[in-house]
Amino acid sequence: MDGWHMIGIEFKAGGGDYTLAMTTNAMARYEEAAGESMIRAFDRMQDDPSITVIRRLFWSAVRPQITEDEAGDLIDEIGFDQTIKLIEGAAEKSPLASTGKKKAASKTG
Repeated sequence: MDGWHMIGIEFKAGGGDYTLAMTTNAMARYEEAAGESMIRAFDRMQDDPSITVIRRLFWSAVRPQITEDEAGDLIDEIGFDQTIKLIEGAAEKSPLASTGKKKAASKTG
């Protein structure tokens, strides 16, 4: 069983049930696709939010796995504000938080 069952945030969209979980595998998936760590992405988003980064963070953490374009379609359906809340909530529950990097992921100012 993947760890995302325990640390994920469930949501419904596009007629399906999904879980957003910032697992170790999600962090590695993001890093491989983006060429930067998820921690760095959260830091950059504080000063310069990017829809590309937000979509890729969402895509890397959503289960079941989907394409980045499908992730964008889900974001369109649930809305940008809800997407940010899901990402922040998943980051709060993730192994990222237990590494002492929680503040980098959830810092608001």
